[in-house]
Amino acid sequence: MPAKVVLEVTEGKLKGKKYKFLERTTCIIGRGVDCSPRLPDDDEHRTISRHHCLLDINPPGIRIKDFGSLNGTYVNGMKIGQRQKTQDINEISQLEFPEYDLKKGDEIKLGSTVFKVKTYESPTCSICGSDLPFDNIAEYKTKDGSYICRTCTENKTLKDTVTPLTKCTGCGKTLGKDSVEQSSGLCTVCRDDPMQVVKSLVPAEEKDKDWVV
Repeated sequence: MPAKVVLEVTEGKLKGKKYKFLERTTCIIGRGVDCSPRLPDDDEHRTISRHHCLLDINPPGIRIKDFGSLNGTYVNGMKIGQRQKTQDINEISQLEFPEYDLKKGDEIKLGSTVFKVKTYESPTCSICGSDLPFDNIAEYKTKDGSYICRTCTENKTLKDTVTPLTKCTGCGKTLGKDSVEQSSGLCTVCRDDPMQVVKSLVPAEEKDKDWVV
């Protein structure tokens, strides 16, 4: 599963509601029918504009800017934008309101509604770097706290259970850790000898027989 952003309502009429974003999204919070998240269009939410603030989400990143709201948008108690009461919404240039980067734990307040920002970065395999799913991430965690995908775990297990060869099957010389030497069972010199290569492919019970070129 990829990274995601979750906005959870912690205060207000919609308390407990969560909005999840798994992909690049641009949306507006407000009372308008085209908003998402959309807040109720009732007396309790009259201080929230129909198009209140803009969210630019690219999980796990999220940015916000006021959309020319009448009563302002607050991030962690700080007002980040608000039009003057004498200004009409159509007179507002969106360039007047800067964007703000949000991080995990930040709070967005519109009227009496508060959203808490939760971000989740996709965990990755410490060996191959592939993304791992959030839902059952505990299955991939190792004793040292890192994460390994199933494919790398299987390869590691197989590697650990295979006893490396120590002697060349041709001359008895100690083999290095080179993958070619380990897979063939022959040192560099014996690999250049056609007869040694042939013998290495013959079953053990056949190797005692005389070989004639």
